[in-house]
Amino acid sequence: MTPKQFVALQLKIDKKGAELENLKDQRAAAELEMMKKMQEEGVTHYKTPRGNIRFDRKIWASSDGNVQGMISALRKDGLDELVSDTVNGNTLAGFVREFDPGKRLSPKQIAKAIKEAGFINAAKAVNITEKLQLVVSGKK
Repeated sequence: MTPKQFVALQLKIDKKGAELENLKDQRAAAELEMMKKMQEEGVTHYKTPRGNIRFDRKIWASSDGNVQGMISALRKDGLDELVSDTVNGNTLAGFVREFDPGKRLSPKQIAKAIKEAGFINAAKAVNITEKLQLVVSGKK
């Protein structure tokens, strides 16, 4: 494959992606219309030869922005089973990237740099991997 063919392939993907986004927008508008129609008719589902439509409801919960306050409140109410200690993967990756500002070190070399900076336990506990990919820019 030539670089020109590779860029052409990326352009095709971008075009299909735009078409897909347009279809998703159309579906979202149609969904609102169908929900209104179903509510007006008092039905919860439709059956068609090509597939069925039904209402589905999901409930989600999150903090109001004060995560520590929410954690404290849940623990005060005895809901410790809802709380766990976690590490934010994006923040951790940012910390690791600080040890390779030139983007030239291997994962092993980055771990060594972290250890040499005094973060001995982190260097042992954190699994550092990399993903290499080609990025097409300046598409026309």
